Amino acid sequence: MQNKAAAMSTCTAVLFLAGAVTNAVFLTLYDLMGYGLFVFFAGICCAGGLYVYMKVPETMGRSLAEIQSIFSEMRADKEDLGWCLYQLSRLPGGSCFKPNQHKALDVEAEEDEDENDADKSHDQVEMNTLHPERDEEHSGL
Repeated sequence: MQNKAAAMSTCTAVLFLAGAVTNAVFLTLYDLMGYGLFVFFAGICCAGGLYVYMKVPETMGRSLAEIQSIFSEMRADKEDLGWCLYQLSRLPGGSCFKPNQHKALDVEAEEDEDENDADKSHDQVEMNTLHPERDEEHSGL
């Protein structure tokens, strides 16, 4: 809530600045590019729409507190993963890069290792009881 006024002021200033730049260069670019200028502006609009679709989370029907918690989680994920892995995790199907899933995979791997160690020690004891001479050879006697 405390940043809302500053954010709205910044958005309004950027909107007016972008409009002023577009108005200032439009006629010059139209003389150079002709109708291709409209294709250029359409490409910019499509790129912006694609960026918003891929990167900005859906906030419709959510309270301001929920939206702030979403962005806080995103900031924490970015700090945990680093910029590159965070960007990959935001792509469709990129949930394998999320830190919570890595922790779950690590826990499963540790459990598997514990089970394997228990199986090995059980097999070793079984092997020693079946072949006591091997135990003596390994002990150096």
